[in-house]
Amino acid sequence: MRDEQVEKEFLQQSVLPLLFSSKSANTFVSARNAFKDHGTSIESLQERYDSLSKDDEDFWTDVAEIISDAYDADVPDFSEEEFRDYIKKLLKIRFDKEFRKNDVKKLEDDTDIDSFLSEIAGGNDLVLEDDDSNPRIIYVGERTSREYVEPLQPIDAEFYPPLLIEVDSESGEIQLSGDRDQRNRFVKETSEHDTISLQDEEPEAYDELEIRPDFIQNLKDHDIFLKNIKISGGGSDISMSVASGDGAIDVQDFVDYDLLLQNKQDILSLSSCEFVYITENEDIDFKLNFQTFRRIETNQEFIKIALELPTDHESSREDLEDILEHYGVEVYEPYYKPSAYYFNKLLTTNSNYRSKYLAPLEEMENNNDLDILTDGGIINEDNEEDKITLDKETLASAIQNQLEEAERVDIEINGRQHRIAELEGYEDSRLALVLKSYSDDAEDAHRRFYRVIIPFRARPDNFEKIYNIILSRIDYHKILTSQSEEEVVEYIVRAAQRQAKYHQKMLVEKEARRSAKILSDYLQSPEEFRDRYERPAEAGYVVEDHLNVLFRYLFRDYLYAGGKNEPDGALQLRNKYYLVDSKQRSDLPQSQLIKANQDLVDSKYSDLVESDSMIFVISKELLLSNTESGSLNPDARERVAGDEDASFHFLSVETVYKIYEIFSENTHILSSTNDVREDVFSEIKAMIEESKLSDNCLELEENEENHLGNIRRIIDREDYIPEDRNRYI
Repeated sequence: MRDEQVEKEFLQQSVLPLLFSSKSANTFVSARNAFKDHGTSIESLQERYDSLSKDDEDFWTDVAEIISDAYDADVPDFSEEEFRDYIKKLLKIRFDKEFRKNDVKKLEDDTDIDSFLSEIAGGNDLVLEDDDSNPRIIYVGERTSREYVEPLQPIDAEFYPPLLIEVDSESGEIQLSGDRDQRNRFVKETSEHDTISLQDEEPEAYDELEIRPDFIQNLKDHDIFLKNIKISGGGSDISMSVASGDGAIDVQDFVDYDLLLQNKQDILSLSSCEFVYITENEDIDFKLNFQTFRRIETNQEFIKIALELPTDHESSREDLEDILEHYGVEVYEPYYKPSAYYFNKLLTTNSNYRSKYLAPLEEMENNNDLDILTDGGIINEDNEEDKITLDKETLASAIQNQLEEAERVDIEINGRQHRIAELEGYEDSRLALVLKSYSDDAEDAHRRFYRVIIPFRARPDNFEKIYNIILSRIDYHKILTSQSEEEVVEYIVRAAQRQAKYHQKMLVEKEARRSAKILSDYLQSPEEFRDRYERPAEAGYVVEDHLNVLFRYLFRDYLYAGGKNEPDGALQLRNKYYLVDSKQRSDLPQSQLIKANQDLVDSKYSDLVESDSMIFVISKELLLSNTESGSLNPDARERVAGDEDASFHFLSVETVYKIYEIFSENTHILSSTNDVREDVFSEIKAMIEESKLSDNCLELEENEENHLGNIRRIIDREDYIPEDRNRYI
């Protein structure tokens, strides 16, 4: 520290706030709590100091006690230290409180440490040196921030440290602790000094990165457990943050490596991972930050992985780096982003920014990716506005061609066969296809179907997002450069599974709540509900729409159809398939039964769901308004079915709503206990199967209430104890 930095005015205005404020200019939470316990504040300390001598022992002893409580640190004894050294030790405690090595820079060979320190030691920057440690620098600069300590009572803070620096005197490493903007500002300002030169980083090609996508799971073998993971960006269509509080995450519950981190390119979607390292003596928290940088002259982006450790656990850094390196995680080593990153960015970013992704792609050697885009007419650089234009119709056609070649090609993932069963083609700026999943295993023999939509110039509405899996952001590079049809199918299957698990599920749950509210309004006052619409049929269509949402919520294998003159959808329940059709009307005429029977016959010639059973979703209040018992036309059903295997089953709107209520109230049990869930679905299937014996709504109601009671008893007998995440360790 320089002489002027231990003058009273500087200590009062700069050092006192600095001792308790974070890099973001906010007072540390632990410091706020300490101030509260001591009945004071930064402002009160500054006012008190105003009338005291610079080295008043009582004052600085009180400050040290607050620091000790705030940071749980041992503070120096005022009577045993020179005043300058005493202030430096307090500042070092504050430095160690927040320092985390976010990045590493190196000095050029022609720049020595002393020259660097002498240039930095200006203005309000604090250089803390002693004989036993590497220099620490509180690199301040000039900033002003406003902090709300009390609601509507802002306080202006004119001095705080945006960057902490530690210099390794032996290696010449400059270790930086701060966010990316702060670090970039430091690099820019140091480059303006004639006597300081920082080494240019020379990133390796992305192919040289040896990181294993399943490294998080493998770290468990070393007693290293995930606490928090953030996924965002990097071309990923998923953004998520999962945290465990004080415990550790059971990784398999949240991070499905087959879906989220399939290959090295998916590492680009990682933002950060926090871990706990369990040793014999203590638990050590650490963090991996996946950072992006850009070379200004070429616009090429590169990544580095930073290992952040609390200062009091720095001794574990070497051990952790050795473990991480075993799985290809090399901290602070730069790697260029791959060509696939720029390829996809050119196709997904706004036209005003495409040029910055084109230049890096042009610079890459032995790379034909750009030719795929330009020769195929997907992008065009030759235009009067000097912008790179994107022809989405040509892009859609190229994707469609790849999918057509992959249609009906079977692949195996996790013991199940998958194929693109039907490519419905390009219409309304959308590519639509149906994925089929099936297995020869007797215990998992049922087929599953997913309709997938890839939009180009379209914005699907919420209903479309519920009934279909929408791949709004796909890896165009993966599809257009795939070397085999199997690669294309595998990508589409995994992308669809990822979207279904991490996005669509949440959307369905949200929309199901809304649909349940609408159906509740209908059931409470049917006539009033119908009066809102010009024709009763319109009200029926609304009820059908929201019934389908609840079916999608209750039965995740429900495949919505809903085309003109088609059933609403198909349902797989306990290894049996049903077609589903909503009949919001006051009767069930023979003509409707004949049509339903034909739908069952036609399903036998479909590559999709084949069924001989139709579920009619009926409204009891409408049927009871027509006949006293609410006839379900048993005679006509018998005539239409004849000698064929066709069967007609029933579910009432009222019961679908009640099942939803049971599911939503007991999500914790149904989602965590497989046996209970299977028993519940078996009971629902039994309810549906027995409904074919009902001649009217009164008999149907008796059957449904009986099985609803059984479902409630199945759930009530389950003793649910919330999982203690801490027990995972």
